[in-house]
Amino acid sequence: MKLGEYEKAETTFDYLLLDKKQVNLIEYIFYYYGRAQILAGKGQYHEAVDLTMKVLTKIDTWEQTTRIKAEVESFYHELRGKLRLNA
Repeated sequence: MKLGEYEKAETTFDYLLLDKKQVNLIEYIFYYYGRAQILAGKGQYHEAVDLTMKVLTKIDTWEQTTRIKAEVESFYHELRGKLRLNA
């Protein structure tokens, strides 16, 4: 993806996936996990790691219904590896 496409993706993502008036935990988890993936695609790994950590914390409070923890943890470790390579 080109940088401009990531900007469009962010705008669309924000519009479609988060009702800021009534956010529930599952929406929070998937919204911020998606935002972390967009940030990582833009090379903003530190920000992506921060969001991914917040998502993992929320998942721990609601794991029985999300079933996404393993995927998010894998993504987190991938990001940490990219940070090490860029250091």
